[in-house]
Amino acid sequence: MNAKACFGLVASCFTFGQVHANPLPAPAVWGIDPSSPGEELVYYSVFGYGETGVLARFPIPGIDPADTIFGLAGNNDWTLFLVQGERAPQRVQSIHTRSGVVMSDMEFDLGDVQISGLGLWDGAFFAADAATGLLYRHRDLIASEEPEIVPGIVDPRSVAGDAGSPIFTYADRLVDGVPQGEYAIYQIDPLTLEPTYFSVSPSDSIVGMASDYEYLYLSDLDRNLFVYSLRTGGLVFQNELPAVFFALGTTRIVTPDSGSVLIALTLGLLSVLGLRGVTRLHRIP
Repeated sequence: MNAKACFGLVASCFTFGQVHANPLPAPAVWGIDPSSPGEELVYYSVFGYGETGVLARFPIPGIDPADTIFGLAGNNDWTLFLVQGERAPQRVQSIHTRSGVVMSDMEFDLGDVQISGLGLWDGAFFAADAATGLLYRHRDLIASEEPEIVPGIVDPRSVAGDAGSPIFTYADRLVDGVPQGEYAIYQIDPLTLEPTYFSVSPSDSIVGMASDYEYLYLSDLDRNLFVYSLRTGGLVFQNELPAVFFALGTTRIVTPDSGSVLIALTLGLLSVLGLRGVTRLHRIP
């Protein structure tokens, strides 16, 4: 069994069911802060500010303060799935967020891959690989199946997609095998793998992403937290984090039919409405 097939086998252990939340829980994200030994996993209130937004901290075994490459995604059973991308062999952990207990801690020889972003959708992993500069889908099928490459995307810096919510990435566009230098936020169809332009990015140093059915969350190297509405495609909130969160995930359970959440899932409708980016990025016609 090769390394990528082994990673696909782990993916088969995680499936998703629809859970209804009423009323909707307040927006919050989990972030990885390697600069705080013994308190690396941070639960953060999206509408808090700096250290006052910290709701809880938990230790994560094996994280070095110098580490910056992680994949993090939330399941809908209050668990997080964490990949430490700079470990060799790579460390894969399942964490129960109600207690901070690491429920499983496994090592896999994934070869030269460096997982720098992670999304979960219907039992499949969407993983950004910093080593190859590609975005992969690892299906929930047989362990020997090779992961599929998401076409038209290169150099993905992070991935969003938690508890079965839409998959997003911050990446460059690839045309006829040539990178275009057009870094932006793209939504990935989880079935066809077709990328669709979603928005300019508010920063050119995005390192963490997470999403539920209501919001898309992004963190960058300047300790910013950006919140986008999936209903309008617009940037609705910006906050300052207590530290750089090198990965984001959420266990906030929001489904398309949850109360006030009415989301345009049609990819063509998810376009930015008048947002002016503060980066060098360009909107793709």
